[in-house]
Amino acid sequence: MSTPVVWLDIRTTSPDATANFFTHVLGYTLQPGPGFAMLAVGDKPFAGLLPTEAPSTWLPYFEVEDLDRAGEQAVQGGGTIVQERTKGPAGDYLVAQDPGGVLAAFWCAPRKEL
Repeated sequence: MSTPVVWLDIRTTSPDATANFFTHVLGYTLQPGPGFAMLAVGDKPFAGLLPTEAPSTWLPYFEVEDLDRAGEQAVQGGGTIVQERTKGPAGDYLVAQDPGGVLAAFWCAPRKEL
């Protein structure tokens, strides 16, 4: 695993304004995603711009080897699961809230069949 954070959801009340900000300030590019725009460095996307009516926030996705175990450990560590295991476009994930109220997604790549 090269970095613990493998993806970011940028949940924003204004996806266009957020996209313009990051492309202008940091030079990121935009790519079309599965129903939303993605920020990219060159041709490598790293964040999705998702519209929300809730306050804008970032949601990091941490790669784990065992998603069920990560969910169990989150609960044992005092957190709560706010979104159960879900199949996404690039693998399964769940969303937990830590005891301080911060959200984090745990993601597992699909297993390759032998």
